[in-house]
Amino acid sequence: RLLPNRQIGGAGEQSPISKMLSRMGSLVNIYRIAVTFLLVLSCAVHGLEKGKPHDAVIDLTDETFDDMVTSDPANGLWLLKFYAPWCGHCKTLAPTLDKVANFIQGKMAIGKIDCTKQTKICKRFEVKGYPTLKVYRDGVFMDYPGERHADAFITFGERLSKNAISLIQNSQEAFDLLLSKSTISFVAYDPKATIADTGSTLEDILQSTSALQVFNQIARKQQVFASFGLLSPTITEEQFSEFGFGKKYKEEAFFAKIEKDVEPILYNGELSSPEFLDFVKFNNHPLVAELGAQNFRALGSIGPILAIGVVNPAETEKAVAFQKELKAFAASAPDSVKRKYIFSWIDGVKFDKFLKQFGIEKNSLPQVFALDFLSRQFWQDASVSSIKDFIEGVDSGEIAMQKQAESAKLNALQQIKFVFMEFMPWSLLFVVVMFVLTIILFLPEKREVPPIAINEPSELPTKPEEESKKDK
Repeated sequence: RLLPNRQIGGAGEQSPISKMLSRMGSLVNIYRIAVTFLLVLSCAVHGLEKGKPHDAVIDLTDETFDDMVTSDPANGLWLLKFYAPWCGHCKTLAPTLDKVANFIQGKMAIGKIDCTKQTKICKRFEVKGYPTLKVYRDGVFMDYPGERHADAFITFGERLSKNAISLIQNSQEAFDLLLSKSTISFVAYDPKATIADTGSTLEDILQSTSALQVFNQIARKQQVFASFGLLSPTITEEQFSEFGFGKKYKEEAFFAKIEKDVEPILYNGELSSPEFLDFVKFNNHPLVAELGAQNFRALGSIGPILAIGVVNPAETEKAVAFQKELKAFAASAPDSVKRKYIFSWIDGVKFDKFLKQFGIEKNSLPQVFALDFLSRQFWQDASVSSIKDFIEGVDSGEIAMQKQAESAKLNALQQIKFVFMEFMPWSLLFVVVMFVLTIILFLPEKREVPPIAINEPSELPTKPEEESKKDK
């Protein structure tokens, strides 16, 4: 007798696609829960962070940026890093900022913004390269102008946490307080400034005349980019002459730019006018500046043409002689030339790839060329070695102007390769994980045996019996 059918595999079994969708739905739910938890945790942490000096680098988002940066009296000065996770230079800079944050607690806060996620704030500041460093103070955002190592960040934070102006009694103090940390400085002097008594503060002196009030305002605004000093009203004539100022200036107020071993440059405008701000911006560089990655854009954006001497520092004798000639010409050049050019020099070996676009090879140094940074025009003639002759050739038109070539753009495949290499080894790990997940999601399900009816073995007909029936 046949027994009732027994089901193997059961009814209502899900298809492989349904199971895969169910799995993906579960993963999405888990992801949503995790993101919600992190957002709540982030808000709680940010709430605790505000109102006290930060001792660690703070993650800033589109939602928290303004509240954390612009409205926290406990952290009035910020260094902000705009970055992308795949950027190699960003990853190199990260541990440096982590260490610095604790050293400058209470003086300068450090924040970081991931531009691959916080797109609104990065678009607002027109971030185009990584890492981009900006400074915030007194409601103003500015580009960070210094070098990018721990000592530079700490010195920068400490300097900006102090008064923008140092009181100077003599030339040695000017060097110790100003020129030892900055190649140039701006100073003010006003014989009408009053010191009421021995207890008078620097702020009291700065508020005693309208000229010094203007100087104080400009110094505060430009402290990020320059250093400022006030020559004491009680300075002696001998000490006064050490700065290179004639005796006649002892009787009147003035502003000036000073640099070691260089004649001071006097400001000739109104002492009570904000035009002094333009003077500071235009002259905020040495007589001959060393060009590098940190100041190239800033100097080029001032306006005048960059006259650049290219040297190989390893060839000491040649390099020193060329730099001496460049400095002598810059100091003695007519005012018309000084207004048209900013004189500088650059390491031709370190930046040889950059310089090749101007026809300069590191094996044929020293050389000189001129670059109009804003219009992307340049002048170069390797046959002219004299700086004086070169400038005269540019001004006369004998040395022709050339157009700087546009940078070649990467195609889509090159961009993918660039990002992959920059983000190594995480990019490789990401590819492996995605590959494994793809296999898991699309691997065929183990097929179940369909339901069948099974008879007891004792009641199945035997082969010999079937054959015997056929014989009959």
